[in-house]
Amino acid sequence: MKNKSFIWILILILLLSSIIPITHSYNTSSIKTIYVDGDNIWGPWYGSIEHPYRYIQKAIDNARKGDTIFVYEGTYYEHIIIFKQLLLIGEDKNNTIIDGGGFGDVIRVSTNSFNIRGFTIQNCGDVGIEINECSDITITGNIIRDNGGGIQVYFSSNVLISGNTVEGSSDNGIDIRLSSQNLIYGNNIKDNGRGCLLLGGNRNKFMQNNFINNKWQAYFSSNLLDLNRWSGNYWDNWIPLLPKPILGEINHGMIIWFKFDWHPAQEPNDITC
Repeated sequence: MKNKSFIWILILILLLSSIIPITHSYNTSSIKTIYVDGDNIWGPWYGSIEHPYRYIQKAIDNARKGDTIFVYEGTYYEHIIIFKQLLLIGEDKNNTIIDGGGFGDVIRVSTNSFNIRGFTIQNCGDVGIEINECSDITITGNIIRDNGGGIQVYFSSNVLISGNTVEGSSDNGIDIRLSSQNLIYGNNIKDNGRGCLLLGGNRNKFMQNNFINNKWQAYFSSNLLDLNRWSGNYWDNWIPLLPKPILGEINHGMIIWFKFDWHPAQEPNDITC
């Protein structure tokens, strides 16, 4: 009798061990593309090509880690919170618009490993894209316009901001605060209150951007020994044959200081946005 009980227990253990790997394999293969179309007013809303979600936030809420969310052309009046590792893609940056309705942030990111491209992000009272305590974020190929601020990065690292047009911000176009090892490369930064603001941080690079018609092109506040770097940028209000001084401060504003773009571009960089 005892032997029979032992055999049944052994069989049960073997069955459970065979089920567990199958379940794990299913989860890792479940990464998918979710679709959003604002024209799908009446539903149903399943996130499929045939029955896309109507709202971007709804797609985010129902996505899994690593999913891709594809958003069809249209204007989406939303305030979006990103709290999962996702790839968010707009069909056409000129016609896939997220509008903040004149208040708040349009997109707030609070996760690592997020990628966004192909949108116009506009018309908010605060910031177009806010990144807070994140790493491995990529913002490429977007138009970020007519917001209080364009892109703000707080306490974050390994953020790539590239190939965007950031324009018409009443405050800062790109604002990097207490963040390190970020790359701002190949952006059109124009018609903002201030093109770029850099507060603290280390090893940030501003390279081959175009600074055009900003009321104040750039400003920094840091310590004397930081390794932040400016290189190859185009400044429309500067003689390109000379190094471009960038006014700022060190030691918490106690001393006025200058950084330099030692090799400013002689004409606007060719940027594909």
